[in-house]
Amino acid sequence: MRILLQFAGLVVLARLLSPHDYGLLAIVVVFIGVGEIFRDFGLSSAAVRAPELTSEQGTNLFWINTGIGIVLGGALFAVATPLAAVYGQGEVRPIAQAMAIIFVLNGLATQFRAHLMRGLRFRWLATVDVLAAALALGVAIGGALLGLQYWALVAQQITQALVILLGAVIGARWRPGKPRRDVSVRSFLRFGANLVLSQVVNYGTNNVDTALVGYAYGAAPLGLYNRAYQLVVTPLSQIQSPVTSVAIPILSKIQDDQRRFSAYLVRGQLALGYPISLGLVTIAIAADPVVELMLGQKWLAAVPLLQLFALAGIA
Repeated sequence: MRILLQFAGLVVLARLLSPHDYGLLAIVVVFIGVGEIFRDFGLSSAAVRAPELTSEQGTNLFWINTGIGIVLGGALFAVATPLAAVYGQGEVRPIAQAMAIIFVLNGLATQFRAHLMRGLRFRWLATVDVLAAALALGVAIGGALLGLQYWALVAQQITQALVILLGAVIGARWRPGKPRRDVSVRSFLRFGANLVLSQVVNYGTNNVDTALVGYAYGAAPLGLYNRAYQLVVTPLSQIQSPVTSVAIPILSKIQDDQRRFSAYLVRGQLALGYPISLGLVTIAIAADPVVELMLGQKWLAAVPLLQLFALAGIA
């Protein structure tokens, strides 16, 4: 369902908004993405995989994630003006300042979602994610029809983060208390620090191109680049995210049984790899009609980009 919503958003909003609008948002989103890695600091995964997690430990982790979110939100707000100057796009400043709130919302939501995953409440998580995507898409379409241009996309991002927070708080059945200095979370921080390092490297290799394209060519070419990329990445990420949410708590429970752990991992990779690769080859071959169908004729310049992304996606 969420994949359908993502594609619906691609199809409808691409016809209502311009490459320039998407390019402006992409400039800010690439920096929010790397900030989100530090905002989470690997603590959601650390909480999910921990054999035991006391309420006091969860509380301390909650306040750490929230504090990091507030700091990062303030930092993005502060650097919005120089960021706009670097890219030569004045609209970037108000976009970045508005979207700084996303760090705070996601920081508040992190440990609530971790508690839901530890409880294997995947149906609730999926329901909240679908509801958030649907409401956010409705807000974006409404804003685009009203002529709000890139602000429709900004509103979409903020709405989605807010609904996810509310859904996680309602579903978690857990409330953090006051932080406790006598409760140690050092093991969680050590695990998170190692995870952050690998995530930053991975994110950098996957997103430095977006930052460079926006800097070198401007917002409109970046919009074409971004939409072609999203046509490939959207289905991949929508498959990867729920699979990861299911796999991590299950793998954490069998991590001491190396043979079973490896067998589970290999079977999962093979089961996903073959059908995904076949789908991406099909997209590369039929890139022209795919772009025209999904985005419309004004996006046909994105066809060669889509073909390259599809072939790279197989890897």
